[in-house]
Amino acid sequence: MKARMLLAAVFCAVFVIQAADFDTDTRLLISPDMLQTRDLNCSISSSSEDILKAGAGTAVLCFELIGFPILQKSVFWKRTPNTYTPFKLGEHEPYLMDKSLHFTGAGVTTELNYHLLKSGFGFEDPILAAGLASLAFWTIMECFDGVASTGFSINDQIGNTLGVVFGMLKLKYPSFPVYVRVGVEDLRRTLNWAQTGFDLKKFGTDYYSMLKTELIYVFDNNLYAGLALSKGIGRDNYSDRFGISVGYDLLNGIDNRGESVFYKILGFAQRHTAVSINATYWNR
Repeated sequence: MKARMLLAAVFCAVFVIQAADFDTDTRLLISPDMLQTRDLNCSISSSSEDILKAGAGTAVLCFELIGFPILQKSVFWKRTPNTYTPFKLGEHEPYLMDKSLHFTGAGVTTELNYHLLKSGFGFEDPILAAGLASLAFWTIMECFDGVASTGFSINDQIGNTLGVVFGMLKLKYPSFPVYVRVGVEDLRRTLNWAQTGFDLKKFGTDYYSMLKTELIYVFDNNLYAGLALSKGIGRDNYSDRFGISVGYDLLNGIDNRGESVFYKILGFAQRHTAVSINATYWNR
């Protein structure tokens, strides 16, 4: 979990990289020699900044595709794997909540890779490249699970692939009002869990049953409705829980209200997390 938070922090840092703005049109009272020198200096500065951005983008991509899987291995593998077959099949977490998190995570990394490739490498509209980079990342991660005792999950990889496709469609059609987002399953239960010091063993549950995934449609008045998914309550409860979510989206379209990084980050949060006033009716 800490490693995933670190990855998110790195991507957010890349996301806020802004292109330099050089004013090359102010030419009053400037001699031709001074103008030529100024244009040359601006060209050199712009070229240097492009190199720095490309270098930073390359570093982040290398961390994503190489460094993070190794970090994940060192943090979450508690023992030496008994096999080195990357496609050893297995299904350690058979509930749908795990697959929905793979779906959501793949969509998130697709959008982050899009901003990385656009701001760091100057691509005009790198939707396909962002999707391929995201799919490569999640496939590598799944192969590492195959090397570990948990095994390569076909269902996880299906969730990864569908999440990448959904992320690419959202980048292509950003105004389409359908979202897949992750939120807290029950705020009161989460607060009770916090009182235990976030001790899962003492609380008798796991992360999956504390979260929910929503597939929602947001209407023009910011009200929304959709389906919710979570895992059965309890560590050894592998059942799937389904529900109906309704609510009011507090941040819908906020990234279109201003050009500052603050609005962009809030818009990103709105697209992928349930930052809203809502209620969910569960089937059990």
